[in-house]
Amino acid sequence: PQPVAQPAAQPVAAPVAQPQAQPKQPSNMLPFGQHFKNIFKAAIHPITGPAEIAPQYDSFGNAIILAAIVIVILWFVNTGTSASVTAWKYYEGSDLVVRLLKLFFYPFLYYSFRVFGMAGAFTLAGVIFKQKCSFPRLVAISSLAVAPAYLVLELFGTYFGLIPYIRFGSLFSTACYLYFILMLFEGVGSELKLTGNKKAFIFIVCSTIAVYISNFFAI
Repeated sequence: PQPVAQPAAQPVAAPVAQPQAQPKQPSNMLPFGQHFKNIFKAAIHPITGPAEIAPQYDSFGNAIILAAIVIVILWFVNTGTSASVTAWKYYEGSDLVVRLLKLFFYPFLYYSFRVFGMAGAFTLAGVIFKQKCSFPRLVAISSLAVAPAYLVLELFGTYFGLIPYIRFGSLFSTACYLYFILMLFEGVGSELKLTGNKKAFIFIVCSTIAVYISNFFAI
């Protein structure tokens, strides 16, 4: 019998390398609820809180979200207290229009100035005194200082001020402003590294006093 010819071996195709899926980069954005936790932590720890929390806000996006939360909450509380107080008083036509404009628009400007204005001023101070500082961190520090002090002031100080012959309102106002200055000073002081820098120390003290005084000339 004739030998059967064996079929030639077919070349085996090399397996095509599948593209490897790139690992998903973790987001540097904080969970939304973490901002509220940070506000609460800073409020109950005014000496160490702002300095410990500020490094979480190296991202400008996180700092903006925190500032927006603070401004919206304070606007809502301010609007509610102002509206309830206004209901007890009588305003003529022109006064009523002005009051309504201030009621709905002024708090946004007021609290925005408190947060971003101070952050900008202290950033400029860092440039002048050659202290490297982060603007997003200073926005966070300003937000953390503004939130608890002004929230307590609007909720309790306004209504206590309505009690005749008992001036709890002014006492609350003074206490809240001093609490605000304490938190602001501790947070900004840690960011600008005031140790051994007398000029920066004096600047911070003068700035916080100016912020306190400016509350008495608010529109």
